[in-house]
Amino acid sequence: MSKLEHILIAYGSNIAYQNGAKYQILKNWSKWYSRKDISVCVLTDRPELFDGYPIRILELTPEMKTKWSLNGLQHFGIKLRGIHHVMATSACNIGILLDTDAYWTQDPCNLLQKINKNTIVMHSDEGRVSKSRNLSIRRFEEGLLGKVLDLKNKSKYQLAPNSRMLNSRVLGISQDNLELLEFAYDLFTNIEPLVDAHTVEQYSVSEAARINGFTVQFAKGSVADWSSTGRKNYVSPIINEFFFGTNNRKFNELVKQLHEIDLSKVIEITDVTARQDELACAAGNCEIA
Repeated sequence: MSKLEHILIAYGSNIAYQNGAKYQILKNWSKWYSRKDISVCVLTDRPELFDGYPIRILELTPEMKTKWSLNGLQHFGIKLRGIHHVMATSACNIGILLDTDAYWTQDPCNLLQKINKNTIVMHSDEGRVSKSRNLSIRRFEEGLLGKVLDLKNKSKYQLAPNSRMLNSRVLGISQDNLELLEFAYDLFTNIEPLVDAHTVEQYSVSEAARINGFTVQFAKGSVADWSSTGRKNYVSPIINEFFFGTNNRKFNELVKQLHEIDLSKVIEITDVTARQDELACAAGNCEIA
């Protein structure tokens, strides 16, 4: 049995997200993803794009997308339920999701010792919700302060003085804790209608961990990303150009040719065109117009 499964969730009409997943796999393959005790799984609405990749591929069906996004209300619910779906079908002890606009710069196996029945791993701590100077985070206080939400199993939820926003660009969890993801999704479905923010998914994971007494370790120093809109505008055309017309290239050839992509000096580019409304798995830094 493999100890660790790397999880990628890639969907939507903007193919840059599926190509970002492919880039992550190729970029990390030789060093880390190809190890004997490592598995890689992609949940995607375009499984044909990953033909020939030596990974586990799960199809994200239209029905799944509709249900998990609360009938299209908030697509980040797909990420939250998708992680649960992948792990529920996995033979691995631990799953680590990394968003498709990121890649590992340090060995992700170093995180294995931090993930157990009492501890999960996330990307970073973005700060306390109460009196936050971050406008997006402040919306949670505005939407939830003084409210009591009825959850499943007759439990209730209230914003707490120590509620924090943790970034879910990385999310590592053990098979023992799938109920934590279920609790987080219950929070998500109740909080989403009350808070006008695109970070309800990661906030729900943060609060699920706090309420259930989990320790959270962070992995920010182990990844690089192009998560902001400006950096996506720079990186996406480069990645899309590389993968255009690569259907006839073997996987091992793509691994060798990946040096053609240089993301060492990613810059911000202002987008003057209409933004895409599907921003698959960009954690806390995506924007929806």
